Amino acid sequence: MASHRVFWAICLPSEIKEKLEEYQKKYLSPEFFRKVKPDALHLTVLFIGSVKDREILSLQVIGKQLTSPLSPFSVSFNKITYGPSSSRPRLVWLEGEHSPILSELRNKMEQQLKRYHISFHQENRPLKPHITLARIRKGISYQQLPPPSYIEKHLKLQFTARELSLMESHLRPSGAEYKQVAQFSFLA
Repeated sequence: MASHRVFWAICLPSEIKEKLEEYQKKYLSPEFFRKVKPDALHLTVLFIGSVKDREILSLQVIGKQLTSPLSPFSVSFNKITYGPSSSRPRLVWLEGEHSPILSELRNKMEQQLKRYHISFHQENRPLKPHITLARIRKGISYQQLPPPSYIEKHLKLQFTARELSLMESHLRPSGAEYKQVAQFSFLA
């Protein structure tokens, strides 16, 4: 039985991807950073991990249950910076503003996964919405990186989340590649 590395995500509209790609081209040198391809930019709601074929069907049922009572909602971002920690950065990311709707959605996902007996990577911290723009290349120390003042940009980006995607991740030497397994619209 095949295994799939999956997560729940909200895909970004093309105009947001274009703005983030402009930033990547201007500020993220390939010498230091492995950029996320613009078509792969997304907002992860919950990383599940490895699941079996039969669990994919359960995840599709869960997706329908989670999205049907929700209306489209606004997601806001405010700053590009190093993350997840400024003292030990691994990424450059776009930080989002706290979203009660996203937090509640993640909580419901976790409850449903437990109900369906699907094991998942449980987070012990609150959801911090973000979009990973690049990963710091292996072998690059924090001291070698451009200073935070060069990387950090305050910007207001906002979009309406209209659907939830079940994504599969394939790890490659060049970086993760993502494939959409299923998509569920917020219907209410």
